[in-house]
Amino acid sequence: MHVSDGITYNYNVRRLEVEGGDDNLNADPISRWTWYFKDDERWTKYSKKNADKVNKAYESGGTTVYFEAGNQQYTLNFSDMSQINHLYETKRYVCRRPVKQIKSEDVEKYREEKPWLHNKTHRLVTVSEETDSEEYKEISELFQSTLPDGAITQLERIENEICRGAFARKNDAMVKRNSNKKVEELRLFHGTTQNKVEDICRDNFDFRLSGTRVGHIYGQGAYFSKSAKYSNDYAQQDSVGVQRMFVARVLVGSYTVGENDMPRPPFKDIVDKSKGFYDSCVDNVDNPTIFVVFDNDQSYPEYLITYTISPHNAHSNRYSTRNSSNQPPYSNPYLARMHSLSTSPSPTTSLNSIQPSNNLRNEYQVP
Repeated sequence: MHVSDGITYNYNVRRLEVEGGDDNLNADPISRWTWYFKDDERWTKYSKKNADKVNKAYESGGTTVYFEAGNQQYTLNFSDMSQINHLYETKRYVCRRPVKQIKSEDVEKYREEKPWLHNKTHRLVTVSEETDSEEYKEISELFQSTLPDGAITQLERIENEICRGAFARKNDAMVKRNSNKKVEELRLFHGTTQNKVEDICRDNFDFRLSGTRVGHIYGQGAYFSKSAKYSNDYAQQDSVGVQRMFVARVLVGSYTVGENDMPRPPFKDIVDKSKGFYDSCVDNVDNPTIFVVFDNDQSYPEYLITYTISPHNAHSNRYSTRNSSNQPPYSNPYLARMHSLSTSPSPTTSLNSIQPSNNLRNEYQVP
């Protein structure tokens, strides 16, 4: 472009075109997307398979995604929109562009795929219909690796764009506070009750309800565990013996051992508070099993597992048959044992004589 009003200006202008036919003034503005990488001075389009994979990761709020092209392996980083070749370590910039305008007749179909476009916050997509899919295998193996007696009756993926977007923005904020270094993210378990499932799918885990059912030993936040067996203790059975557990993506970041009266993680350095807070609390810094976060946006409920436990192991769920009686919930076996003895002590057993085993002492830091 050349403009002159006494001064000459030079601009490089490109016209963005999308595939999909003639311009249509009635076309809906929603678009499909693909990806390009810059090879020297030209932009090369991704294959549909890789573009779909990258899009899925991008729209789910991920920070990176791995893919293969030919015999080469790549990692795409969304923070600086670049891809790295694993073998040659070459870096190419990437971009995302619309592929096809959706015409008005396609809008309703698209809205079925994106329920939040018409006043629905989320949808559940059944994954367990294809038990040979990589997605099902990955989650079921993660679940059964620590709970082998758990029989999955249904596995559903939760799609909630509002919560997923908040999770992605929280990750970006934590990365910036961490000198632009990657923040540790884990897939963790969270056992729940049937009447809480819809609330969590819609509004995420609410740390403000901490302690209302299971107490808060390591802080007044939302609790997650690496072990499905541990979370199974808080997945209360319904009237027919079915239990429910979430698989969540959790930004654990930096962490320290929590205490029951903590409303947030402590400062990293009480003398130099400019170093900020820890991101989460745990039961054991060296080998953490339990993680507590105090910000709803640090977690995202990714999958809902509906399952049963083999009958001969049904007694393993400490809270499956517990009602709202006067028995308090203890996630610490030592404290639970102390309570049971205090309410119905053996005639020959003194509470003062009870000592935790070394395993319990180490795991729960009982003095």
